[in-house]
This record gives sequence, structure tokens and C-alpha cells, in this order.
Amino acid sequence: MNNTLLSKIAQDLNIIQFIEETQNLYTSRVIYSALAAWMKVIPLDGYDGNNLTSSVTKKYHTERSKEVLDEILCFFPEVRCWFYDAESSQDNNFPLHSIQELLVVSNELFIDDMSNRICAVAQTVKRNSVILADNIDISEHYNGVCCLSPKRPFVYDNKFIDSSEFFNNLIECMPFSADNWNVEKEYFDPSIRTTTFYKSWVDKPPKQKYYISRIETGIKQYRYFVETQKNGKCLSSKLNDFFVESGNLKRVLLYLRSVENNPLVIKAFCYKDHVKVNRNITSLPYPEEYMLRFLGWPIHSISDRLNYVYNKEVWSQIRRIIENLMIDIDEVNYERSV
Repeated sequence: MNNTLLSKIAQDLNIIQFIEETQNLYTSRVIYSALAAWMKVIPLDGYDGNNLTSSVTKKYHTERSKEVLDEILCFFPEVRCWFYDAESSQDNNFPLHSIQELLVVSNELFIDDMSNRICAVAQTVKRNSVILADNIDISEHYNGVCCLSPKRPFVYDNKFIDSSEFFNNLIECMPFSADNWNVEKEYFDPSIRTTTFYKSWVDKPPKQKYYISRIETGIKQYRYFVETQKNGKCLSSKLNDFFVESGNLKRVLLYLRSVENNPLVIKAFCYKDHVKVNRNITSLPYPEEYMLRFLGWPIHSISDRLNYVYNKEVWSQIRRIIENLMIDIDEVNYERSV
């Protein structure tokens, strides 16, 4: 019965088992996308048939989503640890909040801050929720939490953010003044060859005209600056917290490494029908980070931020997103087939 149920859900979502994919990962991917599909239609519980939008409270949406997940996992207990691993098990609602976040960012759902309700455009939800439709359009299929079709393809605008232009505009806007911080600093050296940013912080300024420094303000908490030297004096300007938290600091660090011919590298293992992507940093600049997340599936668990798998057909778009961040891709092609 469980295999029949899984096959039916997978057929409705048009998700196939990849070459050499384990059964548990396939089951986890199907349930992950199915849960996202259900979470899109839960706001319809409040639909009165008249308004353009329909909404429910955040609390109701989370509780109803958890009911759906728990019921599905009763049929597939072998993948429960994929949704509730060592990290996510600390919060019973982590899998739901993770998907909610992606659905909001991808405009599948939106939040009314005034009423604290999760909303959806009623007709859009009905159109995109293929798992509930009676007549399934075989051309529609799920990639992560996103339902794609010829009528609703994913197209990434490569002009999204130009890193070089972004950095130059940043420098022009920074109010530099004499640096009077008489405290110990760390400096980002973009020439150090590491797979992450962690070991790139050193105790001496690099030789670049403009560089990034930081002051530790607490345990793993920092205040960041852009610095430059002029007439033998250090000038600095603080980066605001929003700039850092939105991932734009990482955009600058990626750019500085690229200028030094030392770009960050992401590995991609390309099979006939899918691509596995492995990276060493947990998050990239927004909105690119969310694009990479909602078009794919985490591999090891729902909390996995380092390993994703994508349908081969969206790989060209994923590659453009990564390369636009000035990240190199170490691409390995496999011609294996079943």
C-alpha cells in the first residue's frame, strides 16, 4: 500500500526517481514536495468564494501543516529522521517553518503583517496545487517546493545583481572617516585559498585598495567595516546590520575573491537526469540563496544547507545563478544509466 501511495503522489507531482537514487531519498523528496503542495492550499480553508485572496492564521497554518506531515510519516516512518534530524528535532515545527519561508519568498504565499495571517491568491493556489487536481497536466512537475510548467517556467534574470557594479556603488556611497577604533581587528584576505570564508580572516590588512575588517562584539558576533588607506591613514565606514544579515556582505566577499583570481568553488555532480550540488558555506546572498533552495531538494535532511539535488532541466538556470555570484563550478559529468 505504501509503495502504491508513494507512486500516486509522485505521479501527481510528476516526480521521478533519479538514476542511482536511494529509495529513502526519493521518498523524502516526494513527501517534501507534496507537503509544500498541501501547505499552499491550506489558506483555502478560509476561502469564502468571493474574495481574491484567502487566509488563515500563522498558528493554524503551522498546526494544519504538521497534521499533514505527521499523517504522511505514519505511512513512511523510515524517512522521519530526514524531516526530524539532530538539528530540526529541537523544534517540532522546523520542517514546516522551513517550507513556509520558501513559499513566502517564492510568492506562492504571502504574510499579512497587519493581521499576522498567511494568505494566498485563491485562483493561483488552485492552479498550482497539482496534487489535488482531478485532471493532472503531465507537463507540470515539481522541483523542490516549486511547481513548474511550460506556462509557468522558471527564468532567472541574469541582470539581477552585477557584483562589480554593486561593489563600486557601495564604495561610492560609504561615508569614510578616520578610523578611531582602538581595538583588535580581523581583516578579510581574499587571496587565501580556502573552501569557505572561515580561515580567510587574518590579523593584518590585505594589500587591496578597499578591504573588509571586523570587530568581535560577542561570541560569533561581529561589526563589519569597509576600510581603505589614504595618505598613510586608515579610513573606515561601518556596514549596517541589514546589509550583513541580508547576505550582501558575502556578495562583497565573493567579489573580492574573484578579483584576486581566487573564486569560491562549488562542486556539481551531473548525471543524465539530475545534478547534485555540494558547497561549503551554509548560505549565499539573497535572493539567490532562496532561488537555489526552492528549486531543489536538500539531500541528507530537510536542514541540510550544503547539499542539494536538482532536475537536470533546471541546471542551466542554477548554473547561471551561481556563476553570477562570481563563484566557480567544479563540474563532474557522469554518463551512468540504469
